[in-house]
Amino acid sequence: MKIFFAIFFAMTILLTGCAKQEPPVEVTAQKVHSVDGTLTLSHTGTIALSDATEIRSPLSGSVMEKFFAEGATVTEEQVLFKIGVIDDHSELLQAKAELAKLRTDLAQALAARDPSADELKLEVDEKQELVKQMDDAAKPGMVVSPKAGRIDATNTPLGMKVTAEETVLATIGNVNPVSVRFDVSAQEARILSATPDLTARLKLSDGSTFDGTIKLSDDATTAQALFDNPDETLTPGTPAQIEIAGAKVGSVLLVPENAIQRREDGDFVFVVDSDKEAAAKKISLGDRLGTYFIVTNGLTPNDLVIVEGMTGLREGTPLKLREKGEGTRDKRTMD
Repeated sequence: MKIFFAIFFAMTILLTGCAKQEPPVEVTAQKVHSVDGTLTLSHTGTIALSDATEIRSPLSGSVMEKFFAEGATVTEEQVLFKIGVIDDHSELLQAKAELAKLRTDLAQALAARDPSADELKLEVDEKQELVKQMDDAAKPGMVVSPKAGRIDATNTPLGMKVTAEETVLATIGNVNPVSVRFDVSAQEARILSATPDLTARLKLSDGSTFDGTIKLSDDATTAQALFDNPDETLTPGTPAQIEIAGAKVGSVLLVPENAIQRREDGDFVFVVDSDKEAAAKKISLGDRLGTYFIVTNGLTPNDLVIVEGMTGLREGTPLKLREKGEGTRDKRTMD
């Protein structure tokens, strides 16, 4: 028995030593962002046509022809698409056969002076109207432009199946200015509406920037940034980052969205503890502000939150710290 306990304790010490020798995981961390004044809000989006109108298919069927070049400027009432039905016509053929039989029965009833002729005539009229409706629906349909502007139909290839009043065939709008739309929370909408002269800055992947204006939607759930584009430098479909500087906020704690872990039992983040090990903290969240969430409970301004390298982290994982600087533009406060 003494030999057993000696072996047990030796193994325990060995395993403990192995655990302490676990290689550290390299992570990026930053302090919880404490704000009391102004803030730069960040959003990602895609450059799009402004004052855009969606064109939906009037028929169910398939795109048979397109009468424009992608990205062209079209005029009002210009023909854009030909929509045709290439599905099975069995229901229409059956309806036409039933109509033919009803007409034969009606002719025979009229010849025999049969009293049922009046009822048969009503059935013929009803069936004839049904066949006309089905026949019209099976004919190709021409779709015209409701207004003049630049057209975008990159997701509408020939042969694509469409559903009446549901499938968006194209979008027509203006290329000057262009627009970048993004969702906003209720808190962010209040901030934007309270400071109407905010300037939006668009940043492209090559580092170039453009200044524009912010417009909040009527329902205050989305906003759009508008940018002048007289020489068409800004191309619809290009990914872009939007920064809105000078947004006035009260005293709040913010944590980046990419740091938040979501589970059925609540939200939490990993922080760096005093031993430079990972520690999970459960948090309560308020509204989103750009790429951040307001933290209402669970963190302090001194907490160091892990924002990158969280794959495989668990409680007590040793960390090799690469701290994200306080001056990074996505979270810098403005005086």
